[in-house]
Amino acid sequence: MKSRKMILIVLLLLMSITECFANSAEPPSIIIIASDAPEDLTVSFIVEDEIFVAEKHHKLNEYYYTTYDLEISNFKSYIVRVESNEGVFTLDLNGQLNRYSNIFTLDYSTKTISEGKSIKRSIVLITLRVFLTLLIEGIIFILFKYRDKYSWFVFLTINLITQGALNIWINTASPFENYIIIYLVYAELFILMFEMIGFAVFIKEKKKITTIIYVLIANVTSLVLGGIIIPLLPI
Repeated sequence: MKSRKMILIVLLLLMSITECFANSAEPPSIIIIASDAPEDLTVSFIVEDEIFVAEKHHKLNEYYYTTYDLEISNFKSYIVRVESNEGVFTLDLNGQLNRYSNIFTLDYSTKTISEGKSIKRSIVLITLRVFLTLLIEGIIFILFKYRDKYSWFVFLTINLITQGALNIWINTASPFENYIIIYLVYAELFILMFEMIGFAVFIKEKKKITTIIYVLIANVTSLVLGGIIIPLLPI
């Protein structure tokens, strides 16, 4: 009877997730990331005789300039007009764009633009997210009174593998990815199974059931807090 209830709950959750996907807003056509730009910076896209003014968004130290005008994907040459009180300059975007989520990084200091996210930015954000997870789950590890050096070695090794892989994957998402929390929930299920097995096999300091309970509490806590913190951080 209990198993039937669990199956029903899972099906209901899957149905609600499908509904979330269907009702979510479409991603932008073009996204330009600018982390060193002045606050008054504006960006426009010039396509043939038409001008598309980019929407401006802000998250921590980054500015994002986006357009949802899908017709721009039909052209192969685009001019990006960058303007601030310091001056105006233009940049060329060449090549056929995708329908959605064309990501570029603007280096305002050198007046250059490159496709994708910068490597430096990715390393910083991945490191920050992994550190926050280690901090949260490490505090819970201490509260469970794990003290052996080998237990901490296992904790760090397994978490660096799972959280490193998770956050490298998160880095591939669009800064305006609507489904990131749903993806995190799915990913956390696999991480939870992997860590339950890994911790239970390699940590001998306490009973296996205690270790499994720790893994469950630590991962649920980091998932909940991550669901709050990650949307606030650049992706």
